[in-house]
Amino acid sequence: MMLIITVLCILLVGFIYQLIWVKYERTNYPPIGQMIEVEGHKMHIYSEGQGSPTVVMTVGLGSPSAIVDFYRVLKGLSQYNRAVVYERPGYGWSEIANTPRTVEQITNELYLLLEKSGEKPPYILVGHSMGSLEVLHFAQKHPCLVSSVVLVDGGSPEFYNTFKFSTVGKIAIHAIRLVTRFGIIRILGNIATILGINTMKYFSKDMRNRAKATFYSNWFNDNSLQELKLVNQNATIVESYGPIGDIPLVIMSSEKSIEKVKGWKKTQESLLKWSGNSRMELIQHASHGMHFNNPEVIVEEIIQVVNGNNPIE
Repeated sequence: MMLIITVLCILLVGFIYQLIWVKYERTNYPPIGQMIEVEGHKMHIYSEGQGSPTVVMTVGLGSPSAIVDFYRVLKGLSQYNRAVVYERPGYGWSEIANTPRTVEQITNELYLLLEKSGEKPPYILVGHSMGSLEVLHFAQKHPCLVSSVVLVDGGSPEFYNTFKFSTVGKIAIHAIRLVTRFGIIRILGNIATILGINTMKYFSKDMRNRAKATFYSNWFNDNSLQELKLVNQNATIVESYGPIGDIPLVIMSSEKSIEKVKGWKKTQESLLKWSGNSRMELIQHASHGMHFNNPEVIVEEIIQVVNGNNPIE
């Protein structure tokens, strides 16, 4: 009995600790971009640089913040061109939405967000992982606004149509949700920092604190969980619309995903048929998170797309 009481007391203290820090961080680390109301909730969009077409980037499932994930890519791209990162509801500084997380809803939100923010087409849409579904669907729905699509280890609709999360994976996600809400993730992160284990060493101190603020509060919230539940349905919808015509499509596949994920190689190659003007690039030694760990490669590839496939001069 005493053990149960002790555990409950620890969890209560952790819960209160988490609430206090979340309130502090929301006050001291506000959004770095624009907060724009879309469909009854506010979405966060951040941009730098000048030029056309506008590069618009989004992340896959469960990332705490698209801004953090693509920050170094955005910084590199903005030296050459207009670069934009937006955050779906429930990600980063965007509010959690009550609207369904269908690919049609997500795509419509992106369309309205770009329109309201003043970001001008044509767009180069860059989607990481499951973000491939929304950028492909945007190109299907608004082909006149899209100059190219770039997939950063983005899964094909065929892959996500039959994708099944393992029982262990589902348990892990719910465990992450639980330990995040009770401040355990935050405590472990602080201990890692004290021990000199710093996965955010690439960021300035200010951005590092902002990254931690989103990481310790946003991991696998209700919106991202609904995206996971609807992934098969969303993939089927994208498949039903068919290819994106001759809109240029660049498929950047990580070597490690090709080697380790069952069916990834075959379905990555099948993505080539989604455009009459497509190419696939195997990124050597790269992991699924190559936009975070290997931003220079992503920047170089996207600039080639901006320049009509000519290398950076």
